[in-house]
Amino acid sequence: MKKRTKIWYLILGLFFISAYTLIMLWVRKDNPTAVRTHYFTAWRKSYLVKVPKTKSSYVRMTVNGEKRYTTSEAVGYGMYLTVMGADNNPHAQRDFNQLTRYYLDHRLKKSSLMSWRQHIKCKKYSADQTSASDGDIIIAHALILAYRKWQQPSYRKLAKKLAADIMASEINQQNYTVQLGNWVSPKSKYYHYIRTSDCIPYAFDDLYDLTGDERWIKVRQSMLHYLGTLSAQHKTGLIPDFAKISGQKAVPAKPNSIATKEDGDYSYNSCRIPMLLAGYQKNGAPKILHKMLRFFKNTNYAAAGYKLNGKPLTLSQSASFDAPIFAAVNVDKTPEFSDLYMRTQYIFARKLPTDNYYDATLTLLALYETPIKD
Repeated sequence: MKKRTKIWYLILGLFFISAYTLIMLWVRKDNPTAVRTHYFTAWRKSYLVKVPKTKSSYVRMTVNGEKRYTTSEAVGYGMYLTVMGADNNPHAQRDFNQLTRYYLDHRLKKSSLMSWRQHIKCKKYSADQTSASDGDIIIAHALILAYRKWQQPSYRKLAKKLAADIMASEINQQNYTVQLGNWVSPKSKYYHYIRTSDCIPYAFDDLYDLTGDERWIKVRQSMLHYLGTLSAQHKTGLIPDFAKISGQKAVPAKPNSIATKEDGDYSYNSCRIPMLLAGYQKNGAPKILHKMLRFFKNTNYAAAGYKLNGKPLTLSQSASFDAPIFAAVNVDKTPEFSDLYMRTQYIFARKLPTDNYYDATLTLLALYETPIKD
């Protein structure tokens, strides 16, 4: 009798959890502006940190008790989201200016490129003296969008200076790929490596519009070309975090070539690709994206990382992987991927995490990269 009672309690519990989730999804689907405001407010409260006695702010990447640091990527995403979320944040331009101030205070010497990482200890800041290309590209893109939003000439001026330094110091002038950072020289063993999530075609187009420099079109074409060659190598269409360029082809990086043992896997860098290509129509981007989405469609759920042959690296899920998929299928609107849309909505049926910068930030990005209308 007790066993039967426990089973009924379990069934009732699952019923109420499922009902609550469905209700929350329905409410949030029908109130997108409220959802954006709620999530942006939560993200701002948890991750935007004011630097004491200054007019600058940074984006917190670590939880309490860990060594504090932030990166140019985090600051760039903060700037980008502040512009995208301006209609849901009465302090948007002030926040953007404070993040921009932090960027300006942590540029490399005699350069517009930003130090890729800053360590924060006892309210003192020390910065690494090299750059990371993805952070600089995101910052430049955010400045362009901010100029369009608020028509502040200084944003455009900063973006042009940064664009020039990115092109001079972070773009491979032989094949027009994005290098890992300014520390990569032609003699470096990393000279022919790319971080696949540095393929940000919308940013490249906006940088071309800003500068008139046709090399940005070459960068977009080249990066998408190499993503296409990587996509074609496996039935899954999955793309690794890092790849090595050899002529017109690219091959997945070997484990620990750049950062981790997952360098050659679909992991925490390349998981952003579905969102980065969402809705983009040039240079084979739809083919790359759709092949990847078909793989996810035929899984029970998206795991938090894969070997390129489709073998999961873990059985767990992560919003860092599901949020970009949600953004891609929501922008694409192809009926073929409607199941993926339903499966990935769970990330909006729960509170935004306060202890995971990457999950929270990609979730918020997915919300703003999709054409939701009231």
